[in-house]
Amino acid sequence: MQTTRRASWPVLTMIGVGAWIVAPFIALCLLTAQALNAASVEPRPVVVAAEHAVGDLNRPVALGLQWSDPLPIPAPEWAGIVQEVYVSAGDAVVDGTPIARIGSIRRLAALTSYPFDRPLALGDTGEDVAMLSSFLRARGLDAPDVPTFDERTLAAVRSYAASIGVPEAGSVAAFDPGWVMFLLAERPVATIDVVIGSSAPAQGSVVLQLAPQVVDAVLWEDGTQPPAEGSVEHLTPSASASPTEALLVGGQTVALDETRTRVSADGLDALASLVAAGTSVAAANLIQPAEDGQWVVPAPALVTSEGGSCVFVRRDDKQVRLDATAFVSISGTVVIEADLRPGDEVIILPVTQRITCG
Repeated sequence: MQTTRRASWPVLTMIGVGAWIVAPFIALCLLTAQALNAASVEPRPVVVAAEHAVGDLNRPVALGLQWSDPLPIPAPEWAGIVQEVYVSAGDAVVDGTPIARIGSIRRLAALTSYPFDRPLALGDTGEDVAMLSSFLRARGLDAPDVPTFDERTLAAVRSYAASIGVPEAGSVAAFDPGWVMFLLAERPVATIDVVIGSSAPAQGSVVLQLAPQVVDAVLWEDGTQPPAEGSVEHLTPSASASPTEALLVGGQTVALDETRTRVSADGLDALASLVAAGTSVAAANLIQPAEDGQWVVPAPALVTSEGGSCVFVRRDDKQVRLDATAFVSISGTVVIEADLRPGDEVIILPVTQRITCG
């Protein structure tokens, strides 16, 4: 009896060791089989209801901006004490804007081709005389439209002198260049360095800094980050507007150029008042009215292949292909024109399937 019991122990030991070795292998085979079965399950398509496009289609974009430097305005030859200052930071300076009263005379900005550099009197001729006459006419005075300083010009000069406070204006014999301050461009004031009670600024010293202006503005895809400071000389567009889209910045329409990727020259002037100075990227929107026959579907539902663009819809438990024309992408959706019907559900097919529209 003892001999039989001793003989069975080696057998049992061998069986236990074998099971200990084989069991992990069997478990690994079972897990592998389960993984293969899971991988072989075909992904199911997703169906989403198509929505009829209504109202305005609003596509967010970014506007990349490039700015000029501030524009310095130097003082002409002035004399006297500063008695009043009429402009401050943020004020627009245009042709005829009063800048300051110095030595009892109101000094106005003059938007001319170049600064007046000599007194002008009877018999003088030249482009500066023509500029003076144009400046006087803009003030409502009867100056002739000729490049010669004549009696009519002198009468207009005396009237202008009286309007700005020149002493004994009725007997002046010439126009004094110090009565005006040359203005290279019409812009808002960034800074002004004229102090009431101080002596007139020295000739050539900067008395005004006019605000920087937008010199280029291009359409970028929404979320685009600006390039590093000074890394590019010219901005490159990465988005474009369709012929029916209008650009809105701060709720105001801004004109685009013929490429539909950049703001036009007129639009650049408008931008200065719509965005903070120095802003490198501004939020904007491209707006267009929705038209009959346009639908909004998830972007993955639009299939594009060599055969064109199309969507697949489910009708009567069947998959039906419809040709589609894409108009604009908006935040994960796309506006298309297709022969869809109310209640249609577009199919987002698995990416593993090879799909064509041909």
